[in-house]
Parts: sequence; structure tokens; C-alpha cells
Amino acid sequence: MGNVPQKEHNSHSRRASEAVKESPRNHSNSNVTATTPKTDHTSAEPKQTPKPQEIETKSPRKISDAKTQPKQEHKPEEKPSELADSNPITDHAKNNDKVDTLPHDNSDKTTFAKQQFEQLSAKTQLESQKPLEITDSIPLELSEEDIRITEFLGEGVYSEVYRGYCYGTQVAVKKFKNQGFDPEVLKEVRKEVRIMKSLHHPNLLLFLGACTKPGHLMIVTELMEKSFHEVAHSKTIDLLAKLKMSKEAAKGISWLHSLSPAIIHRDLKPENILIAAGGKAVKVCDFGLSLVKDHSLQEREEMKRIRGSPAFMSPEALLGSELTLKTDVYSFGVILWELLTGKSPYDDMNIESFDQLIDEICEKGTREKIPEDCPPSLKKLIESTWLASPELRPTFIQIIGQLDDCILEVAIGDKEGRRLWKRHFGAEPGMLKYEIPWEHFLNVLSMQLRMSPGLKIFQGLKSMIIKNDSNMVSIEEFGNVLKWFGPMAVSEEPENNFVYRMQNLLTKRWFHGDITLLESQTRLAGTDPGSYLIRFSSNPGQYALSKMIENHTKERVIVHIRISHSPGGKYSFVLDGKVYEYESLEELVKSPVLGLTKPCQGSKYYAQFRIKQVHSGYVNTVN
Repeated sequence: MGNVPQKEHNSHSRRASEAVKESPRNHSNSNVTATTPKTDHTSAEPKQTPKPQEIETKSPRKISDAKTQPKQEHKPEEKPSELADSNPITDHAKNNDKVDTLPHDNSDKTTFAKQQFEQLSAKTQLESQKPLEITDSIPLELSEEDIRITEFLGEGVYSEVYRGYCYGTQVAVKKFKNQGFDPEVLKEVRKEVRIMKSLHHPNLLLFLGACTKPGHLMIVTELMEKSFHEVAHSKTIDLLAKLKMSKEAAKGISWLHSLSPAIIHRDLKPENILIAAGGKAVKVCDFGLSLVKDHSLQEREEMKRIRGSPAFMSPEALLGSELTLKTDVYSFGVILWELLTGKSPYDDMNIESFDQLIDEICEKGTREKIPEDCPPSLKKLIESTWLASPELRPTFIQIIGQLDDCILEVAIGDKEGRRLWKRHFGAEPGMLKYEIPWEHFLNVLSMQLRMSPGLKIFQGLKSMIIKNDSNMVSIEEFGNVLKWFGPMAVSEEPENNFVYRMQNLLTKRWFHGDITLLESQTRLAGTDPGSYLIRFSSNPGQYALSKMIENHTKERVIVHIRISHSPGGKYSFVLDGKVYEYESLEELVKSPVLGLTKPCQGSKYYAQFRIKQVHSGYVNTVN
């Protein structure tokens, strides 16, 4: 919604968008100037400089905060055209100048002629004097009295965004800064409204209505909580969650590209991808700069204008060349990079002008550095999206499938585990399932491991892998189990099977599994020095040792020691600056350096697995 997220940024927000005129590289006679970002709600006014081929700034800024603005030219007043009134999505082939058939009854000819004269007279009025025609059966045209604005949320170059109410519903209100009678402004509003009301997809922002009365230009949409910019710079949202959100956004953009005629969003950036409360929905918004590929005169004229947010613009967009659907692909790749790194693009390069950005991106081919710890599948995807040649970039249909591979790699580090999940729960590109019913998962896993699904060990796995009453196995929890007990190699020898390694640990009195630090302190409270338990660390794949000790003042204190581990590797911890390594946790708890004497009571797994089991007529005591 708008050029800004629907929640105002604080300390981590990028500075206000900056208006930049059309690049002189595309218009040799144009003078280009960048203005200093403003902190109030006033619109940034571009100023001309006498030197062509140059962009100046009043103070240093980051290019990622800038946004190009179309050059303001003095043009003679234009009369409304057929194109201005047509719907670029559904009516691009219709002729709006088509007149009614002359009536057969001569007595009605005078009335008919009068009606035609009134229609033709109306078409000679300026665009600014003509409200947007809403002909849908639903009430899209809203009165300014029906829209109650309550809270300022943020602003962009062309508009401000507010929280508000309309007909009792909480909404977002995009209010345009230019509320005058400029026909170009009304033309842009009409275009955005006509695009939005034609879009129906769960990953595209829901359009509710608009007020097109001059002086009260507003667009009303559903209200969202935050944007990708806040998600990218959050310390509490992990990469897996970010990739899942990215896939939802890609679905929305793919829908735009699949329409007939197709729509190029043209201004994809983190602020224009919004998230609902609780992360339940991801929606692409702000279609003010969108380009409808209908091969019309309007498209050809709009193609000449360099518009967008510079840090996210493709080389062809920066140079004013022909735009294609792959223009959005490039922008999406930069968004993925920001989600991965938590940084704004090109901030470290100290780019201070539009021309300098063009030199780096278009001439030198400079791209941001991808961190070394980036998952290989994600690195491959990002690099493919910002290739210089648009033809070589993937489509969004392909991106959706590649994001499935990225999600799999981040969620399940074990190669065999990824292969199992993809083969059975995500074989079709773009259709990866994040949750599977336990019964279905058990049948697939037991068949893969060549084990009976009725074995009691699988009940232990169920209690560990299912965190609520949903009876669903999530892709994350399966990946976490393999980090603790993997690798998931299929072997004829039981000791090499991850479920047997898990069973061996679950039968230990001192293993308490997925309890919190606070719960471990509660269980150890009142025990003797040397009492201990081992639990899962909050970092999947790692463990934690909690034990009761007696300090030098004879006080009993609970201490916690992290145990590092990688699938198939050793178990280690650091004590007094020295690293200790062991082949197994059983060997570790016997180490004299730890002084562990008595396992803490209360393990739910021990209580479950010490019961006698009967297999093929034999009694098997697990303890």
C-alpha cells in the first residue's frame, strides 16, 4: 500500500524516499537533480541544475533510499483521450468513442442529438474535472465523508499512508500529496485504481475503493501490519520464515505476469511487500508505477520514463531501455539479498548519485556480495535473478520452484532427509508442503528405513517431533530431529540408523529432551550437588548440560554448559578455556572433569521407554 510499509519505521528504517528526475542518459537535453530527503510530510520538489548529465545532492545520502520521479515538463493542457478512460486490464481493446446507434423514430432524433452533443462536450473537459468512472456493481467509489483517518503510518514520494476506518472496517488509506487539478495526477490515480480493482489473488493487496474527488484523492485497501523491510532487518525472524514469505510474494508477482495483458510491477522493493498480523498473509502492493504490456501508445510513452527505486532497478530500467517481465525478476533478487543480509543494497558502496549508480550497475556490472554462509541453492537463485541479460533471468514460475529448494535446504540440512521430503511431499515444483499428517509421515519414514511403523520407538519420535495437538509433522521439526540424531543414512546395521541413536538416548534417565532452561532449573531445584540433566539447546543440533554445584561459599547453584555437536560428529564443550571432546553423550556424562553423580528425575522419555516391550514372542526390557 503506497510507497512505504503500512507501519512507520523507527531506528532501523531507511531515510525518506528521494525524488530523482529522468536520467540524462536517456534524454540528452534533460537536466537531472536529486533533492535532499525531508523528514516532514511535504513532497520532495525536484530542482533543475544548469549542468546536464549530472545529478547533485545537497547532502550525502544512500542511493537505496532514492526513488526516481518523472520529469515535470510544461505541456499544453491535454484533452481527455480514449486511452485515459479505458481500462488497461480488461478494456484495452475497446473503443470508448463508439456512439450509440441512431434511433429509428424520427421524433427522438432531437433528443438523441442533444445527448450526443452533451457526451462530446463532456469529453472536451480536462481530466482534472472528471471523476473516475466506477461502473462495477460493488461500491468502489467512496465519499470522503465515509473515510475516517485516525493514524499516520508513513509516506513516500507521491503519497502518505494512514490507518483509518471505512463503513466500520479498519483500513489503510493512501492519500496523494498532489491534490490539485493536474490532469497527469488524476491520470496516474485512474491507472492505479483500474489495475488494482482488476486484481484478485491472495498475494496481491485487496483494493476496497477509492475517492477520486479532486482535493480528496485517496485509495482504500485492506490494512497490513508490516513490510518486508522490517522483516529483512529483524533479528528475531529466521531465514526459513523469510524464504517462506518470499515464496508467497513470488506467487503474487507471478500472477501479475500471467495476466493478459501482463503487468510489470516496476517498483518492487521490500516496502512494497506487506505482511499481515502474525505473518498469516503476504501481499504485493503499490501499483502506481506498474506498466501494462498491452502494446498501446500509453505503454510506449510510459516506457520512455525512468521510474522506480534506484537500488532495486534493473540495468535496463536504469538506462531507460525496453522493460520486460524480467525487470521485476531483477528487483526480486535484490530483495532476496536484503532479506538474507539484513542490509540495504549498496549502502557500503557510498554511492551518492544516480549517474554513479548507473556506472556501477550497468557499466561495471557491480552486484552486492553474497555472504559465504549463504545456502548454495539461495546463492544460485539470487545470482540468476540479477544477470545483466534479461533473457537469462528465470521467470517467476521458475523462481517459485527454486524457492522450494531453498526452503528445503534451510529446513533440512541432512541430504537424505531433504530427498525423502521432496520426493514424497514436494515432487511438483512450487507445491512443497510444510506440514504432513503424522500417519502419512510415519508410513513414508518407516518404509524408507525398512522398519515396522508399529515399533514403540516411533511413538518417542512422535512425542519429540510434534509440538502441539495438531498431529502434524512440520518440515522444520523433522530437520531439527536430524540435526540432533542424524545423519539419516539407510543402513542394514541398526546402530547407523538415526531412530536407533534416538532410542538409545531416550532411554537414559538423565536425558530430558525439549525442556526450557527455566524448566531445567525447576527440576534441579533442591537436588544435591552433582545432580544433572541433559536437554536440547535452543539452537537445533546442540545440547545443554544443566547441573547443580556447590560454590566456594557453600551455596548451591545451577550452572549450564553448552554441548556442541554436528550430525555424525563428536560432542564437545568448553570448560575453563579448555575444549573437551567425546564420541557420545554417554561417554561425556562419565567424564570426571564434570563431576556428575546423580541423574535428575522427571524425564518423560525414560518413563515411556523403560516399559517392557514384546516383539515376536520375546520380552525386551528397555532401560
